[in-house]
Formats: sequence, C-alpha cells, structure tokens
Amino acid sequence: MIYSTSESTIDFGKMESIPECNDKFPVVCYEYDLYFRTEPWHWHDEFEATIIEEGEAILKLEGEEYTLRKGEGYLINSEVLHSLMSNNRTHCKICSMVFRKNFIGGVPESIFWEKYIFPVTEKRDFYGWVLKSSIEWQNEILQMIEKVFELFKNETEDYEIETREILSRLLSVTIKRLPSSNNNKNNTKQNVKSVLFMTKHTIPYMRKNGKGSIVNTSSLSGIVGDTELTPYHATKGTIVIMTQKDAIQYAPEHIRVNCVCPGTVMTPLVQGLLKDDPHDLDNDIKRYPIGYFGEPNDVAYGVLFLASDEGRFVTGTKLVIDGGYSAQ
Repeated sequence: MIYSTSESTIDFGKMESIPECNDKFPVVCYEYDLYFRTEPWHWHDEFEATIIEEGEAILKLEGEEYTLRKGEGYLINSEVLHSLMSNNRTHCKICSMVFRKNFIGGVPESIFWEKYIFPVTEKRDFYGWVLKSSIEWQNEILQMIEKVFELFKNETEDYEIETREILSRLLSVTIKRLPSSNNNKNNTKQNVKSVLFMTKHTIPYMRKNGKGSIVNTSSLSGIVGDTELTPYHATKGTIVIMTQKDAIQYAPEHIRVNCVCPGTVMTPLVQGLLKDDPHDLDNDIKRYPIGYFGEPNDVAYGVLFLASDEGRFVTGTKLVIDGGYSAQ
C-alpha cells in the first residue's frame, strides 16, 4: 500500500512522529505532490529515501541546500534535521519512503544491527546523500528505492521479505561508501552550526512569547589561547562572538543571549581521559588556582542564573566558570 497523505505530527523539538510506520510493518511509502504539501524542518528516528518523479524540489539538509530534479533523490540518516519543498511553488511529484532501524537490524544486540545499522547511525557526520543517476553507485541506490515502490504498489507474494532484502543491500552499499571522518569539519558543524540553528529555530517562539533567554556553551578555549586543538579554539571563540552579536540584535525584542565558558569539568569523558594518564591529572590541576576541577553542577548553576529572570539585566556576556584559570 502506498499512502497519499500522512497523520504525522511534529513536536516543539522538530521531531516527527509517523504513526503509519509502526511495529506491525515498519516501512511506509508515500506518493504525493509537494505543491500541496511542504515538508517543514523536522527529524525522525527512521531512515528516509525519496525519488523525484516530476518537477523540481528543494532539499535543505543540516544547513546545506540542494535542487533535485526528475530522476534524482536522496537518502537521509536517522535523526537528521531536514526540510523539503517544491521549487518556485510548482508541481513536484515525489515517492518517499521511511523505514525503521529494527526492520533491518532487529534488536540492538543482534549481529544485523551491528553490521547494517550501527555503522550508519553512529557516524554523526553522515547526514545523508543526494542521489544522481549519472553516478553508478548512487544510481544503484535509486534503483533499489524504485524497486521497493514497485513492490508496495503490486503487493506481490512475499513482497515484505523482498523489501527487507533490498533495504539491507541499500544499507550495505551505504556503509561501503561512507565518507571518512574529518574531525576539523565535525568541530565546525557540531560546535558552530548547532548554535546557529538552535538560535534560528528558537527565536520565533521567543518572539511569540514576548521575551526569552538563550544560553550558549562556549569554553575557556574560546577566550584563552593554547598550543593545541586549533579548530576547537576557533569554534569556541566563534560562539563567543555569535553570542555578543545576537545579544545586540535581539535585545530590542527582550531576548537575552549569553554564553558560559567552562574550564575543565569532570564529565565522564574527561574522567576517562584523565584515568588513562594520572600524571596529566596532577599537572592539569596545578594550572587551576582553586586547586580542583569543576563539576557539571558548577556550570549548570551558571546556566540557571543566565536563563532565569534573576539575570534579566544580563545579556551579551560570557560567564567564565574556570576556577580562576583565566585570571592568571
């Protein structure tokens, strides 16, 4: 069966819930015209694959924009923010499919999950692909998507099993083509773009409310130089400047924007790193005049103050929570 509409809902956090895609059969196919139905910014736990049948569409994927034409399509990873609309408000017919991870992987403890699901979903710098028929391996994926739609239209005997087999091969091709990690690029996307898009999508709600408070997370590395981790320092410094710029821009609308700049905080990640080299622990603590590292609650209370009405006259500031490190 192919649906022409959906009963899906999108919550405050842009998460889309798709009731048609359920435990009974965790794959759903849709066929509709984007002229009548635009897909706003959203994300969902399912994988998504789409082909453009007629017209042109605009896909926005984690800050990038793509024009898709007839015969082209895309594959989007689980939990990735995206939107889709027709180009220039013209008719654009698409075939779109979403499928749950457990349809291929079964339970998370299974070898199928480990082989086909985990390598894709845990690669957080892989948002998805725009697929073009002129590229051989991408055309192979497009043909797989088309085959699934054909199976759903005809509902031939054993089409459910065939669908699982095709989508397993689709993920297998995807895994082989996954790009190698680029940690510098990841720093930019995670540290800078996360703040940019959070602000972009939060401001409309704060305007509607008549006021608001945004607290970004920078770092001691955003205000103090070091000999290592250049990309990290650059991104955290960018957040400080973005905070000051946004504070000025939105102050007339009673929206405050601040950031916190923590020093070393004993999170599980830091604890693990220091456990591996106790010598570093002793050396690092000596760099803090107060004589110890921060705890997560030390930062949380700073955020609480900035976010609350007690901080109503504070905007555009960087609250340094570093045990005296930057005062030296």
